[in-house]
Amino acid sequence: MVNKLERGLERDSTQTCQQSGINMSNNKSQRRTVVLDGSNIVAQGPSDGNDGNILISAIECYEKLGYRVIPVMKAGTVWWMKKHKEPGHNIIKNMKESGQLKTFDEGDDEGVIQLAKANNAWIITYDTFWHNKEKNGETTLSERKAHPDWDWDDIDSRTRGTEWNGGDRPRSGYHWSVVDSNFFDPTMRKAPRELFPSEYVDFRDDVQVVIRRINRMAGFLESRDSDELTEDMSNKVSEIHNQINQVMQLMPPPELPDIATVNKLLVNECKDLIRQINEFDEEANLTLSGKRDELRKRINDYCRNVKKSQARAKADKEAAKKAEEQAEKKAAKEAGMTLKSYRRRMNKIEENRKALGEKSADDISSIVVSSFEETLGGDFKESLKVSLDDTGQEIYCETSLGGGKSILIGKEGNTIRRVAQIVSKKLGLRSVVRIHIV
Repeated sequence: MVNKLERGLERDSTQTCQQSGINMSNNKSQRRTVVLDGSNIVAQGPSDGNDGNILISAIECYEKLGYRVIPVMKAGTVWWMKKHKEPGHNIIKNMKESGQLKTFDEGDDEGVIQLAKANNAWIITYDTFWHNKEKNGETTLSERKAHPDWDWDDIDSRTRGTEWNGGDRPRSGYHWSVVDSNFFDPTMRKAPRELFPSEYVDFRDDVQVVIRRINRMAGFLESRDSDELTEDMSNKVSEIHNQINQVMQLMPPPELPDIATVNKLLVNECKDLIRQINEFDEEANLTLSGKRDELRKRINDYCRNVKKSQARAKADKEAAKKAEEQAEKKAAKEAGMTLKSYRRRMNKIEENRKALGEKSADDISSIVVSSFEETLGGDFKESLKVSLDDTGQEIYCETSLGGGKSILIGKEGNTIRRVAQIVSKKLGLRSVVRIHIV
């Protein structure tokens, strides 16, 4: 994590909003993103401890309003929830593993603030960033005291959950609330319109709905008493969760606007579009300074260059695809197969390679040995050294007894074929793996 934020106006943090009693804001109406202080939100339930279902509810709340949601948690909170099996811990774990949840080992509050600044986002938290933290007899300064040069007027204007109200320090408990495991923010307005046109808008919304439903399913199963059926269903739901998140990641970024659209944008819209470009393209580094026409030109120049690069990349991809197809046709002809049959065979080989790669050497060895014992019974007296070939596609069994090879192979290869079928089934392979006796 970057340890510093962009520096704002230099001043004492105790003299920011308390004097005026108001929150200053930059482009508040253009904010399309919310950053959730997950470690704070999961602790707001009616019971002691944490509840991951509250964070899921918060994500739903803001996604329904059209916002892009970035949930953040301290890694230690995720670990604690898992260790103590707190409500929603499996959902939180799945979100972390799929990349849907951002975690920080240390400085999660600074991370929340930094993400909000970078994405011109709202901050959802009851944390006032005011109080020092005590741990093991050591004091860690609050974010306001540790970073007095940060623009706290801007940070406070982004924060939903705290207010100054003319007091000597900000107070918590505003804007949003939690009832049981349900999160509510009734006064939050809908997100402003997107500046990027995209034919995937409705599709993305549908995928988000699916993810929300899956999270609720996972929460329901987690609340049940654990048994074999519940665990099996939980594992399946977890697999679906990971797969649908992969679908979300596969979606192409929104299309860049055309020149006519850009030339109608106002200054604030230009700056917000630049922020979105910088978010999607980390190498863009477009600056926010300049007058309206300068900003428009900067955006149009960027869009023009990107579209040229995309056209070149598309041509290169089509050329590579054509060359690959020619190579496949040649290989299929040499193997005496049709192109369709050859591709089907290569897909099965690749699927086996991936499945075998996910198993440990000890697991594979144990399954192979037990399969020989199951097939040969008392006739199996060999000591086998099991390994994968260099490509990870086939299994080799090395025996020290030369005469034992014929027993392992069997008459006309019947034994080794039977063992290969059993091994493939136990390993969950879609096609039968080849086993060699050496």
